[in-house]
Amino acid sequence: MENILTLIISAITYSIIVTAIIQKIKKYSFIKHENQILIINLLLSLLGIFFGMTFYKLPLLDSLWMPLFTFAGAPALYIILKNQTIIKYKPKSLQDFKKRKDVK
Repeated sequence: MENILTLIISAITYSIIVTAIIQKIKKYSFIKHENQILIINLLLSLLGIFFGMTFYKLPLLDSLWMPLFTFAGAPALYIILKNQTIIKYKPKSLQDFKKRKDVK
């Protein structure tokens, strides 16, 4: 389960980057159809393999899931899983903060 959370969180990060890039690309005059945006989104999502391997040190096999999660919408997947109480994720820094607060 920890591995899936790492994948989803890294895909959320990359999904935000892809969304920002696509919004910039939409401003160009040569982008005229939704199909072009879909293809660009797919290509940028495929680069998520290298993003996962580089910034999250994911193995190749795990990084192959990044494009799927990014293209499908990692934030939406996270919300669905959290609402179904499949995942109960709290950032480690938040837990550390609570422990320090209790000690004082």
